Amino acid sequence: DRDDLTGRSLVPAMDVVENENNVEIRVDLPGMDPEHVNVEVEGDTLTISGEMGDTIEREGERYHYRERSMGSFKRTLRLPDYVNAESCEASFKNGVLNLTLPKREESKPRRIQIQAGNNAS
Repeated sequence: DRDDLTGRSLVPAMDVVENENNVEIRVDLPGMDPEHVNVEVEGDTLTISGEMGDTIEREGERYHYRERSMGSFKRTLRLPDYVNAESCEASFKNGVLNLTLPKREESKPRRIQIQAGNNAS
C-alpha cells in the first residue's frame, strides 16, 4: 500500500524557453483536464495551479500498489519585464500546458541599416 504518495504537494516538470518573439512555458500535467488548471498573472508574477490525480477511492477497491501521484500543485514564476503578459495565450494538448507570452515590441531585436557614404577628407 503506497498511500504516502497521496495528498502531497506536487511539482510538475516545467520548461521555460525564449526565442526572438516570445517566452514559452511548457508544463507536464499528464491525465489532467484543462478545466482543473488555473493560470493567473498578477503584476510580474505568473502562477499555475491545480489538482492532479484520481482522488476517488471506490467502495470495494483495495490498492495493492500505488505509484500515480495525486495532490495539489502550484508553480510560480517571476516574469521578465520585456514580456506582454496581457497577451498571454494558453493551450493544452497531450497532457502539456503551453503558455506563449509575446515580447513587447520595444524589446525585440532590431536590425540597424548602415548607410554607406563617401566621406572624403
